[in-house]
Formats: sequence, C-alpha cells, structure tokens
Amino acid sequence: MTKALDSALLFAALRRFTAGLLLLLAAGMAAPAAAQDDAPQAAKRIGVISILGDLLYDDRVGLTVFGNKLQRHDVSAWGLDDAWEGMIEAALPGAIDAEIVPLTIDRALLRAAYPTAEDEDGWLAQYRTPKFKRITGALQTIARDNRLDLIILLASDATDLAGTNQYLESFGAYRSGKRGPAWFYIVAQLHLIDGAAGEPTRSKWLETATREKTQFARWPSQRVPDELLDRRFDEYADEEKAALAERFKAMPDTAFAPTLTKLFAPKK
Repeated sequence: MTKALDSALLFAALRRFTAGLLLLLAAGMAAPAAAQDDAPQAAKRIGVISILGDLLYDDRVGLTVFGNKLQRHDVSAWGLDDAWEGMIEAALPGAIDAEIVPLTIDRALLRAAYPTAEDEDGWLAQYRTPKFKRITGALQTIARDNRLDLIILLASDATDLAGTNQYLESFGAYRSGKRGPAWFYIVAQLHLIDGAAGEPTRSKWLETATREKTQFARWPSQRVPDELLDRRFDEYADEEKAALAERFKAMPDTAFAPTLTKLFAPKK
C-alpha cells in the first residue's frame, strides 16, 4: 500500500512539473503578440471585474515530492473581489481618462475560465490560469448589457519559483521546509478585455514597484508572522483568519497603480 501511495504522489508531482513546462512555453509564445497591441487611450466606458479572490492556496513544500502538501480553501465570503475591484477603480484614473461603470455580475460565469474538476482529473495537471475561449460569450454579454468599451479583469495565474520545480498559484501561503521562506502572496494578472470581441488585447502581471531583486518582492506579498509559521490555514483561529482576510484585502493596494500604468502605456 505504501508503494502505491508513493507512486501516486510521484505521478502527481510529475503532472505538475510537466504542466509548468507547458505554461512557460505558452507564456513565451504569447508575449510577443501581446506586445504588438496598441494600448487604448480614449476608451469611454470601462468595467472592472475580479475573479481572483475565492480560493486560498496553502502550499507546503517538503524536502522531497512526498513531503509536498497543497490545500485549497474557499474564502469567497471574505469579500476580496469586491475590495480589489474598488482598489482598481480608485487607481484607474491615474492610467486612463475614462468613465468607470459599476457592475453587478455573477462571477461564477467568468470563473468557468479556470480548470474544471475534469481538468484536474486529467493526466496533465492544470494550474489556475484562465482559458478565455471558455468565457468569450459571457464577457461580450457583460460588455453589451453595460455598454462597455473595455473590461479590466483581475484573474489568478501561476509562476515558477526560480531555482526550484515549484509553482505559486493564485493567492495564499507558501512555506518551504522547516526553516525555509514562508510568505503570504498574490500571483495574478490584469487583463484588458475588448468589449466587442470578449477577448484580451493586453495582459500584465500584477507587480509591485519595488526595486528589490528577490522573487517574492516582485509580487504583492508579506512574510508569514512567526506565530503562524508552524500551522496550516485550517488550524488558524477564527480571529486569525479574520486578520488574514484584512491582510489580503490591503496587500495589492500599491501594485494596482503601476500595473495599470503598464497596461495602458503606449507601445514603444
């Protein structure tokens, strides 16, 4: 039974590693096309949507693949998407002169862009990155019903950790080993959606403006406090979870303005 369990864990690790390679290849091929697009400078009506804030990732990395443990927790009740949409709307006037249109939508329609349960059961592991062809029609409907020229969509993404075979997905907590780094983090992209086409014309990583070279400094992130280092999210007390919700609400605040500036910057 132990051999069977070890084989299953190794197979799962190989699936995630293979998916990571394909994710890097896809990102490399997509980047040149995105760079060719001119950023709109005179859009009249823009809507802002976040589909990032429902699942928290609790990722612990062991000394071997058999020590890796990933848990996902539904935290949609925290209201992160509402908070992040408000921050984007507040930062948007610094990037483009446009009318911001308040939206009331069912985010589940757009979360259909993420991997499904069937995807997760497939041979190739699926990271939580959006497949826009699944929601083109939904985005077109939102744009048409609200008379939008553009939609700014904040969505989960995934990135490799330099020097390792590990990936960060979406937002959550990452811990490497007993004495390794421990961070709360957000890995996401802002996508500029053409309302008529229902497809992204530009995408930019949600990044801070720091000049630090460490990888976690690139993303909105904070070190995990000492009192939480040895516990998983499901072991936190209710007040600790509430404090973490507020921490995540505020975490990307300084990243939205520089990322929006890049999103709307004219082509060089």
